Amino acid sequence: MAASAVEAQPVVAKTLPALSSIPASVDAVQPFQNYSEVATMATPAQRKANAKRRAGATLKAWYNRPAGSFYRSMTSTGGAFFNPVLWNPFMRDVTYTNASTGAKSYSWEWEQYDTDVDSFTVRNSTATDLVINTQVREGGVYVPALTAINGSNTDVYKMTSHSYDEQTKATDDYEAIVYYNSDPVAWMEENYKSKGYTAYLSPKWYCDGTRQGGQSSGAGAFKGAKDADGNKNGLWFGRNWSGWNGMAMYVEKPANRYALRGLQVFYTNYKGTGDATLTARLYKVHKVASNIGCLDSLVLDDLMGTATATLDTTMAQYGLLPFTFQEVEAGLPYDVTLDIDYDYAIVLSGYDNDNIDSWTMLISFDQYDEGYGQHGYMLHINDKDSITAEYGLDNFFTTSLGVTAPSIFLDVEYPVLDFWYVNTKTGEPIGKNVEFAANGGKNDVEFFSTHASDEWTVADKDGNDLPSWLTYTLSDSTANDEYTGHSHMVLTAEALPAGVTGRAATVKVSYPGAEQFVYVTQGNVSGVNQVAASNVVVRVENGDFVVNATAGAQAKVYNVAGQLVREATLSEGSNVIDGQSLSNGVYLVKIGNKTVKVVK
Repeated sequence: MAASAVEAQPVVAKTLPALSSIPASVDAVQPFQNYSEVATMATPAQRKANAKRRAGATLKAWYNRPAGSFYRSMTSTGGAFFNPVLWNPFMRDVTYTNASTGAKSYSWEWEQYDTDVDSFTVRNSTATDLVINTQVREGGVYVPALTAINGSNTDVYKMTSHSYDEQTKATDDYEAIVYYNSDPVAWMEENYKSKGYTAYLSPKWYCDGTRQGGQSSGAGAFKGAKDADGNKNGLWFGRNWSGWNGMAMYVEKPANRYALRGLQVFYTNYKGTGDATLTARLYKVHKVASNIGCLDSLVLDDLMGTATATLDTTMAQYGLLPFTFQEVEAGLPYDVTLDIDYDYAIVLSGYDNDNIDSWTMLISFDQYDEGYGQHGYMLHINDKDSITAEYGLDNFFTTSLGVTAPSIFLDVEYPVLDFWYVNTKTGEPIGKNVEFAANGGKNDVEFFSTHASDEWTVADKDGNDLPSWLTYTLSDSTANDEYTGHSHMVLTAEALPAGVTGRAATVKVSYPGAEQFVYVTQGNVSGVNQVAASNVVVRVENGDFVVNATAGAQAKVYNVAGQLVREATLSEGSNVIDGQSLSNGVYLVKIGNKTVKVVK
């Protein structure tokens, strides 16, 4: 191994902030109380009027939930926490996008792990957006605070929750915690098993308490739809006889891909006379402007996964209903994990079954738009499983519900697949670029992973077999019969054929939710050292950043402190971003939702 290499930092869990921010007098695993309100569907004229009343703010500090990060605010029983947790991916860049209004400058403050002192320290930045890299330790800290500044006026936003005491009517504030971990469900169940905590995730808060201002519950069910007797006791988010027999939850494309293993749907008010199968379909989607007064409308594209679950009369009146994605091969079903790197919607249907007398989901009372538009949609689905009507929850009723979502929770994993060694002089991962001599040979590429290599897929960049001249073997390191996270991929190249001066190949190593690329060259292959991310190529030449990407894309260059130091609109082909006045070091170049690390 090269003398300039250092062994990758091991994953060591930091002692998390105690969940003492939950009031000791409160049973934190109690189920949601059944808050049921009566709602009336809006008329077309009312929707247009509501849309016109949407107004912008003056000076207000705000940042969006990072794309692909989620709120965890549920126990394993479906009960509500009193302070939600923002769950971020581990060993990935996390971007808090500034959504403030009326500000001329900004100030961020957050905690981050410092390897020099082996502790979390307070950091500051004046960048517009905040980029935090969690390459070193998993653990938890408090969410960042953003101050928006306009002259002598300031406004501060830091995600908090509010616990409302029904006896004293007092409202107490609690800071939200942010966790960095690869497997939220497994980690929470292992560390807080006795309390019944788990980590089913949502793009919206579900907690007994709200983001800003005290309320007695952070979620509720609405009635007022037609029931079986023609009265208005039907449940809008579940069993009703008004034709609204489906709901969709939109989830934005993540900044970094993740694995989706299944769903949990929280339900209440269940009464049934026989078995009923509910179906959750996951579609790739895109959004279009709404012509009916809602924030936006969904357009379903490819169907990516299907999951089902059965309600039976022995089940409790409320609880979490698990859904597992499955496919069928040779007549036999098997579980699948979805690799999420796209916008998607989960369409839930089947609760208009005649065997269901009563059943409903909840919706979150967290109504703030965090940059992704509407998350919840009311649907009418015909007997051919086609959607014939769709309304966003922001403008479905006479009173807007804002940007909310149904109680569909995600079993998300952020698996890690990274190179084991880093060159301390250049910052480049060792093994990302592999060179073979003309007479061939072997190269050992070492990885750190949360999954053993028998779960990996190895292919070329397009998912096909590797070229015949390049082969590989995989092996894992173990201790006490347990995988240590250290794996080897030994690549073997044949000698160059006569008359061939050089050749190249790209090896894609992947697992649902994570991937790495190894760039292999042999012999004389023209080109320069570069770092690639999908269709984006970034390199440093003569002190400048050279970026190849699609025309019209925005490139943003950040230093390691998260400060935006350069910004440019790209043209087709090669673009040069001036870096002459910037000091040498590591920089993050963000193009769209891809972030590339380069060393100047």
